[in-house]
Amino acid sequence: MLALEPTALELMDDTVLRMLAAYEPGLVSAEREAIVLCEFDGNDSKVLAARARALKKISADVRIVPEKQYDRLWGLRRAVSPALERMPGKRRSTRVVEDAGFEPVRVSDYIRGVKKILRTHRIRAAIFGHLGSGNIHVNVFLDLGDPRDLETAQTLTFEVSELVRSLH
Repeated sequence: MLALEPTALELMDDTVLRMLAAYEPGLVSAEREAIVLCEFDGNDSKVLAARARALKKISADVRIVPEKQYDRLWGLRRAVSPALERMPGKRRSTRVVEDAGFEPVRVSDYIRGVKKILRTHRIRAAIFGHLGSGNIHVNVFLDLGDPRDLETAQTLTFEVSELVRSLH
């Protein structure tokens, strides 16, 4: 996707999609593993059609939306942080490993590594962010009033920091 020179490339994982579906029913399907918003500047229909064909080679599940739907899609992305803050329960969205930045081509390595760490500790998280610039947000759900979760937060911070370091 980066080779197509998008002006924006944003990721929202399945946790984010389920949360957004609960936050605003009908806004997005919670049935997907993730979605990527890919935006291009310009209005040259031939250039845009060529980019659409190239995207469909990357993923068969590409949807091209008309300009009138842009605001709704970007509103969805902007709704992530407020929706995370409204999640019910003792375990709250916590930003102990919230931002990591590196070369965009390493994003998939980072996400796979983070998911492995999260599975090891049986911790849920919302993963979203700016694929095009290599800045990914990982908001873990912890109860920092619980000593076990506080210890897990410290362990996560160390392990994710080591992962980021290993990816340069």
